[in-house]
Amino acid sequence: MCMAFCVLTAMSYALINVPELPILFFGRFLGGSASAIQSTAFESWLVSSSYTLGFSSRDLSNILGHAMFANSLVAITAGVASDKLVEWRSTFTAPFIAGGVLLLLALVLLGTTWSENYGSRDSSTDGVLN
Repeated sequence: MCMAFCVLTAMSYALINVPELPILFFGRFLGGSASAIQSTAFESWLVSSSYTLGFSSRDLSNILGHAMFANSLVAITAGVASDKLVEWRSTFTAPFIAGGVLLLLALVLLGTTWSENYGSRDSSTDGVLN
């Protein structure tokens, strides 16, 4: 799902450059779908992997806390960098193009360094989602 996030978001960013309203709407649909994935997939992967590796819930809490802090710093930095890109390229789509390139790089890194994580099958949860 993390790779799907990269693909959907990069496609959404690419479609911002098409001056056709139906295409722009479709791009926003892709962006919304990617946001839903972003809100769940990365944290789900982290939680499942941490339990597989034997981390305590306190360790997981610390990791998530540090991730939240790092995410805030990255968001601030990305905002400043986006502003500089708009000034440099004189177009409001420049940050999206740069973001798409970074997402494709992330897609390659995910595909080559992460293993697929399907979680574990716990008998106490059998039938919950069936």
